[in-house]
Amino acid sequence: MKILPKKYFLIKKSKKAPMRLTPYIECSAGYGFALSREATGGIYVNPSIGVSYSLYKRLRLMMSVGYELQKLERLKRIDNEIAGVEFSEIFTHNLISIKIGIEY
Repeated sequence: MKILPKKYFLIKKSKKAPMRLTPYIECSAGYGFALSREATGGIYVNPSIGVSYSLYKRLRLMMSVGYELQKLERLKRIDNEIAGVEFSEIFTHNLISIKIGIEY
């Protein structure tokens, strides 16, 4: 789940001469909720840097590369004839993200 996507353009746009290629930075942040009772959600952060390329009038191609961080905690239980054990697993997903899209 992604919340609060925000783009900041590195070059100020001018009304006189529109730029064909515009670099930008973006950061998405939020909290992921787990559907399972055994798991809890965790924080999600995705900062990235990219370029916006003008194709035709208001049509633009957006490309970015970034880092994605997602944290998750899961409760596990193991039972056997002798004893039962309950413990918590904490996962951290560190990924490289590549996004390509069209803005109109």
